[in-house]
Amino acid sequence: MPAARRKDIEGLRAIGMALVVICHIWVGKVSGGVDVFFVISAYLMTGSLLKQLEKTGTVDLLGFWGRILVRICPTAFLILFLTLMAGLYFQPMSLWRAFATHGWMALLQLENLQLLRESTDYLARGQPASPFQQYWTLSTQMQFFGFLPIWLLLVSQIARTTRNRADDRRILAIACALIGLASFVFALWILALNPAPHYFNPAARLWEFMAGALCACVAPMVNLCARAASLARTMGLLLILACVWVVPADAAYPGIAALVPVSGAMLILLSGRQAVDGSLARRVLEAPLLQRLASLSFAFYLAHWPILIFYQEAAGTTKLNLIQGCLVIALALLLAAALHSLIEKPTKGLMSHWGGYSRGDWRRRSAPFAAGAMLAVPSAAFLLAWQQYYGGIARDYAQSYTVQPIAGPIQTMDTVLPPDIDRQLIAAKGMLPRLYTNGCDTGPHSAKVQLCTTGNLDSNAFTILLIGGSHSTQWFPALEQIAKDRNWRLLSITKSACPIDGVYIGPRTAGRQVEACREWARHAVAKAIALKPDLVVTTATRPGPGNVGEVVPEGYVDAWRKITANNIDILAIRDNPRTETYSVPECVDRNRANFRACDMRRDRHISSPSRLLPVRDMPRLALWDIADLLCGIATCPVMHDGVLVYNDNSHLSVPFVMALRISLEREILSQQESSS
Repeated sequence: MPAARRKDIEGLRAIGMALVVICHIWVGKVSGGVDVFFVISAYLMTGSLLKQLEKTGTVDLLGFWGRILVRICPTAFLILFLTLMAGLYFQPMSLWRAFATHGWMALLQLENLQLLRESTDYLARGQPASPFQQYWTLSTQMQFFGFLPIWLLLVSQIARTTRNRADDRRILAIACALIGLASFVFALWILALNPAPHYFNPAARLWEFMAGALCACVAPMVNLCARAASLARTMGLLLILACVWVVPADAAYPGIAALVPVSGAMLILLSGRQAVDGSLARRVLEAPLLQRLASLSFAFYLAHWPILIFYQEAAGTTKLNLIQGCLVIALALLLAAALHSLIEKPTKGLMSHWGGYSRGDWRRRSAPFAAGAMLAVPSAAFLLAWQQYYGGIARDYAQSYTVQPIAGPIQTMDTVLPPDIDRQLIAAKGMLPRLYTNGCDTGPHSAKVQLCTTGNLDSNAFTILLIGGSHSTQWFPALEQIAKDRNWRLLSITKSACPIDGVYIGPRTAGRQVEACREWARHAVAKAIALKPDLVVTTATRPGPGNVGEVVPEGYVDAWRKITANNIDILAIRDNPRTETYSVPECVDRNRANFRACDMRRDRHISSPSRLLPVRDMPRLALWDIADLLCGIATCPVMHDGVLVYNDNSHLSVPFVMALRISLEREILSQQESSS
């Protein structure tokens, strides 16, 4: 890599940052800027390591990692700490649990893996964007920087063995190309199966880094004439700028579509310094404004996202107009400029004064790692204290809450929030049926029928089987208590986002999850028949198209017929209304003075006449119509008798389900009596 600083790369960095920010604030789609970041960072870091390899024949691992920590940690950890502090005031209480989790993942440079996990979690769908979400790119880069020098050392050993030269760039280039190709093929394969989560997959992103590393390896071998270099630089710039317009919003990323910004960045990097001085691309990339913005790009990128999220929270909207968006940008630039002057410049000067971290005794070499650990302490201490605080509140509420049984239709609507609303909001997201935490709920990609037993383990006891998706699972706490009180046996076969008709209803219905749901449902119904329970409990309806009204899917009826044909009774529960577009706990927290604004209209969600009428006379099938237990004449409230009805945008909260326990028990006893 050339010794002098290339202004075109700095300009490219600034353009990539600008595209990311503009798309985050106004466009709402992939910009290609992150892909440019990855290619540039790999090019620069690989170039630095290759220079060291050519000079010494080896790579100083501790020195390389130490310089990375000194460059990254001060700014990244300070912004993280400031985000934590701001979150105390701007984050709804129901999001505190997720906020702290993402804080830890950002601190540990694992945010990309956390987002990857949550993208496959049906119960996490609809969760608002985390103020730490931008750290996924830094996490991905840090993971690559951990891998890069070790990988180069291994490849250099191969080069030394085969060609007697550790710094043979041809061997290194071939290795980069092979690893990059393997990663790209993996990305295409995994995105075809399920594109939603793998945007954050580091293995699917590795090819973008390898593209930059490949450029660093072959750059000295590329010798373009001035006009060819200018053309390459212009084409590269146009590709990057066009990415926002030519790449569809629903494109699987980082697949074929990512080739547009990656190819553009590679063309600019390989154009070298040979471009014609007066070319438009050179004048744009080397413009003084872009050079200044490039010096702020790291801090600005990390700062803009939490400012955007907190501004949206304060303004009560995710759609910002031009003035609001410009205000967010101005605030982020001011913070970035302050951090650049107060943190980044002094740190760079300190590195020069100390002469780097590749030389000297163990104290000098270990200083960056000790400093990084010390810089992480304030955020870690804050997170531990915060988790202890809200965790204690959530545990106390889960262990001590009491609810009044709901035995009949809603007569009156809550007009004021209960005194313990803070405790309810803090605990809401963490109070889930035990099936999600004890391994009994089948995962999204699995078709395995997982049977779990609770209550009386005697096979001769009255046996209830709970079967279906998450809207069946939500009834488990009440059924578990009923089974305990009655000394019954309770079995469960559940899989989130997969009811008994095998129609997958989770996010991004694609690939293996759809197939796994279909296969699971077929085997689950067969297992239910083989178990011969006294009663099967499942859901009876699902929302209609566009979340309007409700339907009784034909697949449900087919499954019921198979089960009842084997002399097994069924209790099918009419499903609850779903907001879908907003999470109830956050809505209540944001609208405390007017929480009734979060209620749903009954006529939009509850069909009249009931869709249950055509199947009510099916033999051995009992239908529990809970519409009047959830909805009044005009609305379906989100607070009832001082209890939060929902824990997200569609599932009933555990306390509210327990308030319906007596009514559920009465329905089961009625079915038991009619069958005896």
